[in-house]
Amino acid sequence: SALENNLHVGNVEGAFSSLTHLLARRNRLQRRHRAARAAEALGISQGAVSQHLKTIETHAQRKLFVRVGQRLKLNEDGELVYLDVRDALELLASAERRLSPASEQTIILGIQYSFGFHTIAPLVTEIRQAFPDLDLSLEMLSEEPGPHNRHIDLYLSSWTPGGDFHAIRTLPTHWRPYAHPDLALPADWQDSDTPLISFENGMDWRNWGLTADLPAKRMIETDSAGLAAELAIQKAGIAICADLMVATAIRDGALRPLSDRSALLEWGQVSFALNHHTPNRSQAEALADWMSARLEHLARSELKRCQTG
Repeated sequence: SALENNLHVGNVEGAFSSLTHLLARRNRLQRRHRAARAAEALGISQGAVSQHLKTIETHAQRKLFVRVGQRLKLNEDGELVYLDVRDALELLASAERRLSPASEQTIILGIQYSFGFHTIAPLVTEIRQAFPDLDLSLEMLSEEPGPHNRHIDLYLSSWTPGGDFHAIRTLPTHWRPYAHPDLALPADWQDSDTPLISFENGMDWRNWGLTADLPAKRMIETDSAGLAAELAIQKAGIAICADLMVATAIRDGALRPLSDRSALLEWGQVSFALNHHTPNRSQAEALADWMSARLEHLARSELKRCQTG
């Protein structure tokens, strides 16, 4: 293969090209850890992997990898190299997947930070059970995907898709006040001294229906709906949360709804967006279908159980 030729020739340019091939599969390497398994994953010999790493480290004049028992991982310098070239590597990996779709069956799912920890993390085991042959890679997103995110097949967010992405599934997303069950609240909690947690400078509360002034002393400000939910779980106050975001917290007894009133916030509707260019369209669409149905079911069933219980 071209990769093996680069390794055998031993030139720095070829070796660095091979390093991109290795680092672009960093997640896979970290799962397999050992050089033998990495070689198998990349379709080259174990000796070629070892020689390649030695060539790169010689050129860099520093160690990039460290061996822990039989495991091989990036050291601090290696992590810095990876951070420097990560975006370029992702573009290379994306191009390779499009040229040779049959050789790569990984679905890369991007997740907006606000929803990742509370919405998707609790479902990962179920997803793997539902799709045992799917190699799923999760990537947290702090902003709308751009040209450097072309490697992502599918993403979940409240952003309006653009560029290479278009919405394929939209989940009706209801937002309402939530608090920890152990937080002592009066019936008129809206007028109590309990802090209100806001991630939109109070607009999340006003859009829900709290039209009265929101005194600064009663507000805890953050710029993340996910952090607002976590603060409510930690009994810091009352937060406006999406039902589907906190379904697991409701089930675990970490949150309870404080009102039957909900709001379909225009900027808070969650959808799955598909990459126009993904070579794994059918798998990505099947994943979006399953996750949409599962998330809606969880949100409805846990909220109903909590309200009737």
